[in-house]
This record gives sequence, C-alpha cells and structure tokens, in this order.
Amino acid sequence: MPSSTAGSVHASNSPTRCCDPANSPSRKPSLLIELAHDECAWEVMIRTLSGAGRTAEALQAYRRARDALSAVGLQPPERLRQAQRDAFDARPRRR
Repeated sequence: MPSSTAGSVHASNSPTRCCDPANSPSRKPSLLIELAHDECAWEVMIRTLSGAGRTAEALQAYRRARDALSAVGLQPPERLRQAQRDAFDARPRRR
C-alpha cells in the first residue's frame, strides 16, 4: 500500500521537523488540502506569512485553520492562537 504525503508528515513526533519553516505549506498551498487538520502546518504557514510581511494573509490563514478545526469539533491549540496574536501584533498600526 503506498504511503500518503500526510502520513509522512505525521510520522515524526519531532516538533522541530514538524514546525520547520522549510516544511512550510505556504511553499506548497496544495498541501493544506491534505493537511487541513494539522495544527503545526497551519502554525508554520501563519508564522511564515507574517514573517514575510504578509500579515493579512497570515490572519486569513488562521481563520481558515480555525474553521477547518472547528468543522471536526476542535478548537485551535494555544500555539496556533499565539501565532495568530503574533501576526496581529506584527501588522502596521494605523494612526
């Protein structure tokens, strides 16, 4: 039986591998379809977008993650909520 891409991401319990920006789904948005309920993948995407100055997209990614998790009865974990707060805090302030 062939292994799926999603299975290979979950195969490692190492948070370093999981949350490594080099594995960012923002590099391959099609991965988000397969990893819709992978909180770590969403966190990496939010942090990567925010770090690149793409705050609006980072906040939109958080909303998409929250909605995907909510659809299966889950709430975003603290680290995902913190990534959203960090992205929100990084956005330019209006005067």
